[in-house]
Formats: sequence, structure tokens, C-alpha cells
Amino acid sequence: MPAKSPKIDTQISPLPPENFEAAMAELETLAERLEAGEAPLANMVADYERSAQLIAFCKGQLQSLEARVTVVDAATSGASA
Repeated sequence: MPAKSPKIDTQISPLPPENFEAAMAELETLAERLEAGEAPLANMVADYERSAQLIAFCKGQLQSLEARVTVVDAATSGASA
């Protein structure tokens, strides 16, 4: 009997993720599926494209949060001077 491949979730949303954590969870699922290498090539390319979208989303979220932290740091540094 051939060995069974690991079960990988095939439900990937084409919609923007709800938040950073949802994007990271979807990226993990996509990475597992791409690493398994068992999907048809067209599906793998679609997964790669979705991964790029999610990475861009995460980068934007991190940049936004970094800007907020910079503002808070500047405000607290100015208040203690």
C-alpha cells in the first residue's frame, strides 16, 4: 500500500485576510501545500501568487504598526524631556 501524503487544507480564500494573524495562518497552509509539491502546476502557481499577495498584506500591516510605534515613542520621549 502506498504511503498516504499529509492532508493539506485546500480551502484558500481569494479575499483579503481579516488581519495579520489570518494572513500568517493562510501563508503557513500555502507553504505546506507548496512544499508537498503534489498539486498540479497551475494550482502551485496560483498558490504562489496568493502567497505574494499575503506577504504584501503582512508587510503593509507591519509598516503601519511600526509607524504607530514610532509616533508613540516620539510622544513619550518628548513628554519625558
